[in-house]
Amino acid sequence: TTIAPLILANLDIVAMKVSNTSTTAQVYMVINNTGPSNLTDIKNWSIAWGTHYVTNGTTSFNLSTGQVLVIAATHQLPAGTHTIRGMLNHSTIDKEQTTSITI
Repeated sequence: TTIAPLILANLDIVAMKVSNTSTTAQVYMVINNTGPSNLTDIKNWSIAWGTHYVTNGTTSFNLSTGQVLVIAATHQLPAGTHTIRGMLNHSTIDKEQTTSITI
């Protein structure tokens, strides 16, 4: 008997865009389910603002194969350049992307 290998879905942070208005940073993290399976109960995402403050995901979501989700978040930042890191973890999937913003 041959057993087919288990193919898992894959999540990817396909883009992370930032903008600012005065002292408020806005982050848009685009997540895509690039794998062949639907995913449910995804909730382990976070955005580290480069100031020891982290926004953690608290609401779960589902993504069908090929479906895209945009997470939008804002945070007050002091003047300067900040490295912002978006993180996504679900089951065995662990993705990260960084960008920077100047306030």
